[in-house]
Amino acid sequence: MKKHLSLSFSFFILLSILLVYQLLAKIDLEKCWDTLKTCNLYWVMIAALCHLLNHALRTYRWQLLLRKRGYSIDFVPLYFTEMTGFFTNTLGLRAGEGIRCVLIKKKGGVPMGVGFSTIFIERVVDLVIFFILVIGAFLLMPSEIQSLQVRIVASLKGAMNSLNYRYLLLFVLLVCLIGHYFYSRAGEEIRGFLKDFKDGAKKVPGSDFSLFWLLSCSIMALYFLLEYISLWSLKATTGLPFSATVLLFVALNMSHAIPLPGSGAGLYHQLVVLVLYNGFGLPKEVAFAYATITHGIQLFNGLVVGGACSFFAVTYDSKKGLEENSKKNKDKKES
Repeated sequence: MKKHLSLSFSFFILLSILLVYQLLAKIDLEKCWDTLKTCNLYWVMIAALCHLLNHALRTYRWQLLLRKRGYSIDFVPLYFTEMTGFFTNTLGLRAGEGIRCVLIKKKGGVPMGVGFSTIFIERVVDLVIFFILVIGAFLLMPSEIQSLQVRIVASLKGAMNSLNYRYLLLFVLLVCLIGHYFYSRAGEEIRGFLKDFKDGAKKVPGSDFSLFWLLSCSIMALYFLLEYISLWSLKATTGLPFSATVLLFVALNMSHAIPLPGSGAGLYHQLVVLVLYNGFGLPKEVAFAYATITHGIQLFNGLVVGGACSFFAVTYDSKKGLEENSKKNKDKKES
């Protein structure tokens, strides 16, 4: 298993480096640095707070899902657990969801299958809201988006023509190898996990249904605000139309979907340059500077704040933390 994970991790590290290198070779770094020096830190800090608030709301939503399944965990230790998962994903290990489930099982008594079922529901709901928001935005701005689409698709065709498909084939091969490894070792433990997952996924927020969806919409809205407010940090991007934020929001979510290290490092920068340079005619240096600012916010929150929360997640006072909740949850099960 370690060998397959190491290969996968190494592949995505190399892919991220290649994407960044390819972009850096096409821009003037001195101009990019001059643009970054004009950055308004006030708006950067506001955007960073929106990003942290996003994870606070994610924690509250996760708490609702766990409570519905009979597991009561305090907000603070659960927030530390949420940020530990974010920290792990930012490092590039892409095991944040697994780490979250391990922590709440070890210190909160929540079965792995139940923990993963709540995360699965989170991801499905986020995906549904994301598509609704994007489709709604495209319907409200059909002519503007269509003209942008023509320019961006034309540039994508040029990029696809120069794509080395051996990288894609290697990625598919790695996914097949990892999948076969886990399938060949399926046993009682995995079947038990799947049973817990099935039972957990059947339960919806119930009486907290409206609050659950309000939190989910707010989470996606804060991601949108992260991109929108970050545009104000640079003079060259302040006057961009609303459609630019929509496309940058899509770029952000696409980069999160691919398991690249550093919150989609490389891919996110490529997509932002594609949107701002090909779609809105901004210089590549400005587009790369904007991507660096927004990506830097995610890196700082993931590595610094997430790293600190990871420390507290394992050292938090057991009388107030997850261990206390583990006893409560076990008592509930027995009764």
